[in-house]
Amino acid sequence: MDSTLAAKNMDLDSQIQLLSRVQFITRFSSHLILLSGTQGSGKTWLAHRYLEQYAQDAEQALLSCSEGQTLIQQRSNLLKQFNANPMFNEQDSLRQSAEHLLPEQTNLVIIVDDAQFLAPELLVELWALVRSTEKRFGWQINILLFAEPETIAKPLHDIAQASGMALLELEISELSAEEVSQFSEMLLGDEQLGAYDRRELKERLSSSQPRPGALQQLPSSDNSTLSPHTSPRLSPMKLLVGWWYSCS
Repeated sequence: MDSTLAAKNMDLDSQIQLLSRVQFITRFSSHLILLSGTQGSGKTWLAHRYLEQYAQDAEQALLSCSEGQTLIQQRSNLLKQFNANPMFNEQDSLRQSAEHLLPEQTNLVIIVDDAQFLAPELLVELWALVRSTEKRFGWQINILLFAEPETIAKPLHDIAQASGMALLELEISELSAEEVSQFSEMLLGDEQLGAYDRRELKERLSSSQPRPGALQQLPSSDNSTLSPHTSPRLSPMKLLVGWWYSCS
């Protein structure tokens, strides 16, 4: 089976269930939700998938964090997505600037990927932005933080507890045996794989961790084992992500 065709038809139940649950929780009210997953659990994939398929009726903002970013950089990157012509003081808090940039009727979803690299002050500001919707009845703001486990859970719990609220945290689980089998079949179905490459890939699949990030890297994780006639190719997961972007 062609990899692109397989990618179009691949749906993993655990991920659908997780994103559907988040969509249900955020349908009618404002929340800050922490989604924790180990490295390779598909956090970035889930973040983009949610925006493309589960939050189409809302305005969207995506902040991709990385080590070394400053508070000003992260805050500004978010605020630039709040308005087509954003004018703000980069020293003001997120809530202060949002009051000027967002219209009276607002339904906004903010996704933060690699949230373990968020500036601590911005964690507080994001929480305050969600809480501000309690006084602005035309606002619905939902914030999803995708982060590695035990990185920002404690400070977020402390922030929530200080305001008399509970933090909503969801775990991105590892794939079930059935999903690993489904994913493996898609990888092995690549028509560009020769018999030798397919055998090598099968052996690596049998010992791989049950996570999308680990599985998607297998076809290119050991180029030395590929037969001489195998040409470079995109992994099926990259094809999958590319297909989602082309349809958005």
